Amino acid sequence: MSTKFDRILKEVPPEIKLMVSKSFDITERILDILDARGMTQKEFAHLLGKKESEICKWMKGTHNFTLETIAKIEIALGEALLEVPRNRQLPVLESAKQQVFFDLLITVKEGRLTAQEEIEGNTTVYIKTYQYQQHVKIPLVV
Repeated sequence: MSTKFDRILKEVPPEIKLMVSKSFDITERILDILDARGMTQKEFAHLLGKKESEICKWMKGTHNFTLETIAKIEIALGEALLEVPRNRQLPVLESAKQQVFFDLLITVKEGRLTAQEEIEGNTTVYIKTYQYQQHVKIPLVV
């Protein structure tokens, strides 16, 4: 039996789900950088010339960051928040078989391993527990 929440969630467009997921990823990346440096949100706010209350709102995970804001944060922290692949070559088709390639990016956060795959521009995120961390490129024959 599905709950009302499940029914509503099914109606959310995939681009909205992806946007929210990416927003949480950006927030988590910022928090990881601050934590690694022992920096408070108040110090981060001062670094950006913002009020601490605004930074607190951002860190809830649902803020819609503009590219301008992301660029300012990256410059202030000296760390990349977003990386865009460049000069990515498309796979070559062999006879009647179509090969699908995807990058599998695996990161560890608090003992959890998050695997994120991208196939033809769509991103799917998996969270599982693994023993180790690894970056792999796997060809799939469909």
